[in-house]
Amino acid sequence: MDGVARLVGIDQIVAFHLNDSKTELGSRVDRHEHIGKGRIGKAAFRHIVNDARFSKTPGCLETPKSKDLKEDVMNLKVLRSLVESVEGRAKPKSRPKRERGERPATLRRVSRRSRT
Repeated sequence: MDGVARLVGIDQIVAFHLNDSKTELGSRVDRHEHIGKGRIGKAAFRHIVNDARFSKTPGCLETPKSKDLKEDVMNLKVLRSLVESVEGRAKPKSRPKRERGERPATLRRVSRRSRT
């Protein structure tokens, strides 16, 4: 990250596209892989998720997906497992499980507004 800070500035990073890579750096081929399963590896993602400068920076998973998006759940689990601490506190406990098909409260609110 020091190289990025020197070349363009950390303040220029507004979001992360999160995916591992099936090919080597410099291959000029953009083939996405699941987090920790490709050439980039978990160590690079561990740096990102534990860098306090990015605690409010959003990320978008760009990994292979099926229709039920189970891979997103898997990749988010991997990313969360890499978090070492949150602002000096212990890692938060996992969120309570929802019933199958139940949406988080924030999505329910957005959905209701969009129907009116």
